Amino acid sequence: MGIRTRIYERNIFDDAAKKPEDFILATGKTHSIKEFIDEACKIVDISNAKIKTDKANFRPIDIPKLKGDYGKAKKKLKWKPKMTFKKLVKIMVEEDVKRWQKFLKKESQPWDLSSP
Repeated sequence: MGIRTRIYERNIFDDAAKKPEDFILATGKTHSIKEFIDEACKIVDISNAKIKTDKANFRPIDIPKLKGDYGKAKKKLKWKPKMTFKKLVKIMVEEDVKRWQKFLKKESQPWDLSSP
């Protein structure tokens, strides 16, 4: 991270500290659960042929499609999405694989520890 980036980010937070606001940070794109599963299976090289959708398991109040509008963040913070859907799925899947590998080696994770 360059000094210019740090100064820019600091200015964003300085301005935000003066007048707190909520911002939606999103891509403005919609992806289905099926797309997520397809991409995750590609990453770990497994077949998704046995994964089925059963509409009986859908919640009656589920919203069919959601799409975040980052217009306010773009306008006020000059923010725009940089993370692609595929990259995000890759990061999530790789972290889960690492966690399972540690679990199989009986290495505990901080969030797996029970309370005293």
